[in-house]
Amino acid sequence: MNHDARANGHCCRHDGAFRQAERARFENPRLGAGATAGYTRRLFHNARILLAAVGVVCLLGSSVGAAQELQHPPLMAAKFRPRAEVRLAAELAYAVEGERCARTADDVIGCTSLAFVGFEISPRYRLAERFSLGVLARFGVGDSSNVVQLAAEARVHWLGDAPIDPSLGLDAGAALAVDSVPQNELGDSESFVRAAPAFGASAAIDFAIGETVSLGLLMRATLLAFGTRPEPESRRPSYDTQVVFSGGVEGVYRFGAGG
Repeated sequence: MNHDARANGHCCRHDGAFRQAERARFENPRLGAGATAGYTRRLFHNARILLAAVGVVCLLGSSVGAAQELQHPPLMAAKFRPRAEVRLAAELAYAVEGERCARTADDVIGCTSLAFVGFEISPRYRLAERFSLGVLARFGVGDSSNVVQLAAEARVHWLGDAPIDPSLGLDAGAALAVDSVPQNELGDSESFVRAAPAFGASAAIDFAIGETVSLGLLMRATLLAFGTRPEPESRRPSYDTQVVFSGGVEGVYRFGAGG
């Protein structure tokens, strides 16, 4: 009983102290204003600390970024500079239209389709990202006939100066068919040369394997305008107009591209 009374008296004293404090703060508004002002000051103080910490982090981040840029300058799109290039190619070629005929005896004429293993070299000048002009030298080695072609070539590079370079080309020039006729009953071995205008179109796609070198694939169609083939009256072979398709691999070297 005494214990409960003491507990109740203790609670009453605490309750009375709380009410007295509330009454004093109500009667003296400065106490409440001071508490509010103190809370506001602490809030602004913490905000200043947070802003200072953010500023330090930003400063450190910008310093690290600047250091990285000094060590590794950003990759910027370099302005295209005209340059010289050279293309080398190896190909297999076959005439899908036209024949080569030769008299092998007084009463025997043999006709075959033109076929050869070809090699190309084409120095060119890249005037712009999407356009180049050059010359084409082509050499074909066949079973009985060899072909030499010299032409001027213009090429459009669809993606510009890109690591993957698909392109289309047109060429025009002249071709020589060089024939070696073995010895037979008509005479000793002889060589004959026949010339014709040559026109072609090609498609290629090259893949960069470095700053200056690309490797790719090439397809070409060539018209060798020999005209109408007359029946050979001697050992000299005769040709009619040939339509030659070829395909192969190529490599391109770009001078000054790595500078």
